[in-house]
Amino acid sequence: MNAISNRQEVITFSPSLQTQDVLANYWLRQVTVRLRREICWRWHLQENITFASPASLPPLTNKLTEALDLSRYWEAKCQFYQSDPTAKYLTDKINCRSPAK
Repeated sequence: MNAISNRQEVITFSPSLQTQDVLANYWLRQVTVRLRREICWRWHLQENITFASPASLPPLTNKLTEALDLSRYWEAKCQFYQSDPTAKYLTDKINCRSPAK
């Protein structure tokens, strides 16, 4: 393996979190990248919201409204994944082929 493919295998929350199983490493990468992409989307949604102070928490939301927003804004979310440079990069990482079983 070359240096680039070795570096791709270490996309996890902790660089030392690796297994001997190639498929398990693939799924660890998938989980990490998907969570990072979701955080990117959430930051995008809260871009124009101002908080009392930088240390304050975001406002509480209604869980039902939040669940409905998942489907209501699905198309906008998919467009964001293709238009935002960071989200696009993470989407490309997600769309990489899984290793052979």
